[in-house]
Amino acid sequence: MENLITSSELAQGNADTKIKIKATQKNKFIPCFLTGVVILTVISLVFLKIDWLKMLSRVPNIGMVFYDLAHFDFSKMDLI
Repeated sequence: MENLITSSELAQGNADTKIKIKATQKNKFIPCFLTGVVILTVISLVFLKIDWLKMLSRVPNIGMVFYDLAHFDFSKMDLI
């Protein structure tokens, strides 16, 4: 039977064994998947032909939308 190590021994650093961690660098799928997602996202944004200057000019309007929502009157919402 293996020697059992208590959590207090681990916390104090009295344990002689290391905790085994598997597959720290073996899983290459996740970085490849995320890289592929980023590439596809950039390509899709290019193909959408968005007028980015117009989009950026409307960013200050986002604050007004949230301001209007914060001051919206919900008192008669039960009529809907």
